[in-house]
Parts: sequence; structure tokens; C-alpha cells
Amino acid sequence: MDEPEQESDSNQSVWSLVLGKVALFFMIGLALDAWSGFPLLLSERSGWTLLVVVTAFGGLFAIDQFLSRGVAPDKTTDPLGRRAFHLVVFLLIAGSMKCASDFILSHSK
Repeated sequence: MDEPEQESDSNQSVWSLVLGKVALFFMIGLALDAWSGFPLLLSERSGWTLLVVVTAFGGLFAIDQFLSRGVAPDKTTDPLGRRAFHLVVFLLIAGSMKCASDFILSHSK
């Protein structure tokens, strides 16, 4: 008899985790929009589109932070080739996030 209650508790915890992440992404996206001068909030988009776009920007920021932490920090004793490789990886991450954000903005009109 305890199994249905346990299953509903696990479903509820999954939903609360998902909604928490979406809320976190929305807050990060809203902060990024505020930092940029509110270009999204001042545009003539619908409310749902704005919600999705701002949440997507927060998700992109979280992905960027996750990928950036995967690259080991440089040490001054590392060879130049390794330090240059880390710089190229960081620039590729930043460029891909810029392309993704441009794609989201161009398709949200």
C-alpha cells in the first residue's frame, strides 16, 4: 500500500525539481535582460514568447557556465600551447552561445 504514495512523492519531487530549474533559468534570463537594458521586455512580443525566450537565455547561461567549468583553469607554469587551447575552447563556447542567442531572438518574432 505504500508504493503508490512513494511513487507520487517521487513524481512530485521530480516536478518540483523541474519547475525549480525553469524558475532559476527564468530569473537568470531576466537578470541578463536587465543587464542588457531590457531589450526583450520593451519589445512587442507576446507574453508566452517573452517567457520562453527569457527562460531560454537563462538556460543558455547555465549551459555556458557548465561548459566553462569543464575546461581546467590555466596555470602560469602550463605550456603556451595548452593555454592557447584553453583560450580557443572558451572562445568557441562564447561564440556558440552568441549564435544560439541570435537564433532564439530571430525566431521569436
